[in-house]
Amino acid sequence: LAQADTAGDLAIAMDGKGNALATWTQIDGSQQNIWAKRDNNTSHTWGGPAQVNKPSNGIAYGSKAAFDPAGNAMVVWVQQNGTSYEESARQMDAGTGAWGDVATLGQTSQLAKPPQIAMDANGNAMVVWIYWDGKTESVYYNRYGAGSWGSATLLETDDTVSSDTLGVRIAMNANGAVMAVWSQFTSPGGVGVSRIFANVYR
Repeated sequence: LAQADTAGDLAIAMDGKGNALATWTQIDGSQQNIWAKRDNNTSHTWGGPAQVNKPSNGIAYGSKAAFDPAGNAMVVWVQQNGTSYEESARQMDAGTGAWGDVATLGQTSQLAKPPQIAMDANGNAMVVWIYWDGKTESVYYNRYGAGSWGSATLLETDDTVSSDTLGVRIAMNANGAVMAVWSQFTSPGGVGVSRIFANVYR
């Protein structure tokens, strides 16, 4: 799919018909970008590589992909742009293979962890991610529905200095219900404890 010494950070998704989309990071000169390549189940061939992110003055990393039943794909990643980190998304049309515009789902001046994405039977999507605010880490989400994204919304926060959100994952059923789970490390009374939390969107 790619021939470069600096290619890595792979992710892949498949739809119900066997079409696949692989994504990866690749350094071109001084810029680390997100690339994607689609395998067409009808012709059983991989298409040409496409750069998913737009040029910026920072690195792109942490891509994930998901399909809806119609074969439309959504890719999400983190884009560093100067002093900000942007959770980003871009959709690929199933019929033409064309990519839409890049959408910014959330933005922070601190470190952003790679997003997670899931899609339902109607083409709706949910993306979750973790932001570090310089003190603690918090979980955010953004939902795609009726052809547009909403706003970045706080899903979880613990403002104590000892709180550290270690990871978040999501699953989405055909009707659009979402379950998010994450691990959070706290130190009540100076004793470290890891807990698993969950939240549901319906």
